[in-house]
Amino acid sequence: MQKEGCFAKDIATIKKEYDKVAKKIKQFDNDHPLFMITGKIKNREDGSIQVWGLAIPRNDNQNIFGAVWNDSNIIIENPNQNGILIDHYQGEHNFFRKQYGENIFGSSVPVWVYGDEPERLKLQNLLSKLKGKIEKYRQAELEQGKGKEVRLTVERKRLEQEKIKIGSSIEEIKQEIVKCKESSELARLHLKDSLRIVQEMLKTTQESPGQTESQLTESLKKFQKLLAQEKLEFEKNWEEFEQTEVKMKQSREKLEQANSREELENAEPRLKELLEKMKQYREGFEIKIKNLKEGKEFFMNCRLEKG
Repeated sequence: MQKEGCFAKDIATIKKEYDKVAKKIKQFDNDHPLFMITGKIKNREDGSIQVWGLAIPRNDNQNIFGAVWNDSNIIIENPNQNGILIDHYQGEHNFFRKQYGENIFGSSVPVWVYGDEPERLKLQNLLSKLKGKIEKYRQAELEQGKGKEVRLTVERKRLEQEKIKIGSSIEEIKQEIVKCKESSELARLHLKDSLRIVQEMLKTTQESPGQTESQLTESLKKFQKLLAQEKLEFEKNWEEFEQTEVKMKQSREKLEQANSREELENAEPRLKELLEKMKQYREGFEIKIKNLKEGKEFFMNCRLEKG
């Protein structure tokens, strides 16, 4: 199958050759004027016919030598058989020469001789072949264009379907981001509250130390240290979460500008990866919330028992 874009190149190449041949024919016709011969056939011989008729110039010069405007003796060498209709002839030929012959009364009369130069016939045949090639390529180009348009229409539909599909993934990520933010804010509040409770209880146990209080103080200090680590980890996770959110927005922008299935296919795995990260962050925040709640409950119970 011809590659797309090659037809235009082939047509342009053949057209250049066609123009060169047409130019040669035009130059040939300038050197050997072309006439439309029309008239009644008076005699037929091998390779020629004699016509009583006219020779009308095919160019704008009506007075060019070789023009015959009144019925006269005309000889056509190598006549076109398609131009013969019973006893009438019509066809285009180059002017060869003017000669003289005798009529039935023995008087000298002019005889105009026309025909086709072999060189011009060769050029004309070549021109016809080139024209046929150009038409053939143009038809093939047209058919290819129709097929290409059909393929583009199908591809556009597939592209839209892919965009809808990935658009759903983006919506899912958006929802996950909202959940992550809610969970992270809740975790932040629990963390802050836990730190406050620990600080208050540390202050209380330090003011009235005892064996139980010392053990509680030790536990509180450990929990305080753990909370400090949790806070650092939380801030780190939050920073990563925000970076991931920015990447998701960038991926969404690229998706909206995507013009090919390849671009969409490259975007889809990235979106899935981002969605998985969002879920991991949310799950991490929820685990922290659970641990902080348990720690708070433990120390709140200790405070009640002490009270």
